[in-house]
Amino acid sequence: MHIQTVAGPVAPASLGITLSHEHLVIDLRCAFSAPPTGLAHLADAEVTPELRPALSQAAQSCRANLILTGDSAVVEDLREFRSLGGRTVVELTSHGLHGDPLRLREISRESGVQVIAGCGFYRHIAQDARALTMSAAEIADQIVKALLTGIGDSDVRAGVIGEVGSSEPLHPFERASLIGAARAQRQTGVAINVHPDLWGRGHLEVLAILEAAGADLSRTVMSHVDEVTDSAWHERIAERSVYLSFDTFGSEFAYDGVPEPRDADRIGWLLHLLDKGYADRLLLSQDVCYKMQLSRYGGRGYSHLLADIVPELKRRGVSDDELRKMLVENPARVLAVED
Repeated sequence: MHIQTVAGPVAPASLGITLSHEHLVIDLRCAFSAPPTGLAHLADAEVTPELRPALSQAAQSCRANLILTGDSAVVEDLREFRSLGGRTVVELTSHGLHGDPLRLREISRESGVQVIAGCGFYRHIAQDARALTMSAAEIADQIVKALLTGIGDSDVRAGVIGEVGSSEPLHPFERASLIGAARAQRQTGVAINVHPDLWGRGHLEVLAILEAAGADLSRTVMSHVDEVTDSAWHERIAERSVYLSFDTFGSEFAYDGVPEPRDADRIGWLLHLLDKGYADRLLLSQDVCYKMQLSRYGGRGYSHLLADIVPELKRRGVSDDELRKMLVENPARVLAVED
């Protein structure tokens, strides 16, 4: 068994504490939203710590906030994550979000953190006209190439399929993308990570499409479930035997006037699933994708989970064994493939 990192294959036992959904290089301007009344200045502003209160009200209304270049600010925050015991980051910047696999390899070397790169296609809003015409077979072929040969024109191999984007209602391209991801998984055995509509209820439809196309749901991750404010719905997803990724810790912003859950809410829902016996199917992360989330700009970087959330989980009675499952064993299990 091995896990493919941007620097080459590693043994699953070497993964260590793993953030299961992050971004180091990303251009998310496809999600730009016009600033609300009174915040028009955000659109073309540079990101500064002083701007953080306004950005927290409209995180996607500042173009500069939607770009991470993998520069020294990212490397510095990864080094801090490593100093707290972190070892690996799963980087899920998929097609349409303008990742840079060669830069990921450099970041891994500079920071001392193992990086696992994703592949596949993000939501339809991020795709160009050519991508939107691709068939499921073409999508599968591109994913398999990224996994076995290299992402794009690089020799950097992906180690996971994702994040595979979906919207609600599901766009025809996204349906083809899901089917292509399932076919690529059947050929390679590599795990799939899905980005669902954040506040929708399309999770089960997405899983049904994947399953019908031959995907192994036990090797599928449903990301961002901690954006859904419904424990009963979390259980419905968990009943499908997928991994549930609580991966937006620290993200307490607003989108078009709609506030995200608070970390206290996320912790409560996580404790509920642990009480229900789902420790073996849970993953943790922060989904850093905005410049304002880096410490240089007033955020907590990639360390918030280890510095703040894990101590609180321990205080609330989560055992070391449960934490090890969510941070070490579960990521290694879902990402490992046969040699």
